[in-house]
Amino acid sequence: MNQGKVTITDVATKILSADMNRRSFWIMNTGLKKVYIGYSSAATTDNPYLSPTGSFDRELARDYRGNLYGICATGESSTISYVDF
Repeated sequence: MNQGKVTITDVATKILSADMNRRSFWIMNTGLKKVYIGYSSAATTDNPYLSPTGSFDRELARDYRGNLYGICATGESSTISYVDF
């Protein structure tokens, strides 16, 4: 199991690296701004997002073993906490 925090800015930032052994993961936006989630470094603010502070999304975890990225709107930043297992 891996856990940690990643600061997300207005440049696509990797939250989780691909792991073919991953069974599941959980992410939570613990910051104050929306974080848009994508599956490549081409993530944009057109992607689905996690709302600020306290939101989480377990649906992203279903059998997905690839990279996961986050991005904020221009000039904004937020924090994503994660558990990867």
